[in-house]
Amino acid sequence: MRSRFLQVLGAALLALGLISFSTSTYAADCFMCGKDSSGSCAGADQCQGDRADCRKAGCKITGTRSCSTAGNVKTCKADVFDYDTPQELNISDTFRSLWPTLIR
Repeated sequence: MRSRFLQVLGAALLALGLISFSTSTYAADCFMCGKDSSGSCAGADQCQGDRADCRKAGCKITGTRSCSTAGNVKTCKADVFDYDTPQELNISDTFRSLWPTLIR
């Protein structure tokens, strides 16, 4: 009886740990954009993404805050991928780096 209780308690603690880890892993950084922001962040209240990418998107950063999910808060998202610069995809390097995980 006691071992069954410990198994259930252990499983519950593991699930709680995984849930808290996954939510903190995917938490996004948001930066407050000033009134003089331009580009895709013109008129936006906050920018979601990396600080450098938000600056490239035109956000004049005035501070940091947690990301708002309210419908009346205008948010611009900084692109991580630069679409103006051609990207070269090297399949052999990608396959070589993935090979150890594929053969398990």
